[in-house]
Amino acid sequence: MPRDKTPVSELGTICARGVEFGAHIQFRNDGNNTNIYGPSRGSQNEAQKDLDQIRAAGGIGRNREESLQIMAAEARRIKMSAEYQSEIQQTIERMASQEIIDESEYEDERSDNSEPEWMKEYPSEEDSPKESQQSTRTTLTPLEATAELTKFRPIISKPSDLKYLFYWNAMLTLTCH
Repeated sequence: MPRDKTPVSELGTICARGVEFGAHIQFRNDGNNTNIYGPSRGSQNEAQKDLDQIRAAGGIGRNREESLQIMAAEARRIKMSAEYQSEIQQTIERMASQEIIDESEYEDERSDNSEPEWMKEYPSEEDSPKESQQSTRTTLTPLEATAELTKFRPIISKPSDLKYLFYWNAMLTLTCH
C-alpha cells in the first residue's frame, strides 16, 4: 500500500549550512526526489519565516503538484529578494567606508554654545543657486540610490535631495522592466 503524502503545509525543515540556516523542502514527485531551498540566513528565525512563507504560498494551489510548483516559485522569489537586500547592504557598507568622517561633527559638548546642526533652519530651495547643486551631485547607480535612500532623514535633508534619490532609484525600475 502506498504511503500517504505529507500535506504541503507540513513539508520542509530548517537546515544548518555552515554558520547559516536555510529552509529545505524535500519531497518525491513522480518517483523523483526533489528539493526546494530557501536562501541562507543568519538566524534560525529568519529561515523559519522563509519556510512559513513558502508553505503559505503552497497552500493556495488547487492540487499537490500545483502547490509544489508555487512553493518552488516562492522560494526563488525569496532568494532574489535576499540577494537584492544583500547587494544593497554591501553598497551601503562600501559607500560608508568611502566617506570621510569629520570628527568635529560628533563632539558631545559644544564649546561655542551654538545650536546643533539639526536645529538650524535650511535656506529655501529658491535661495540656493541651482548650478552649484547640480554640479556637485554625482551619477548614482540604482543600488547606490537605494542605499542612499535608506539613509535619508527628513530632518537633515532637503526635498531636492529626496527628489534626486527618487530619480536614480526610478532608473532601476526602468532598466529592470
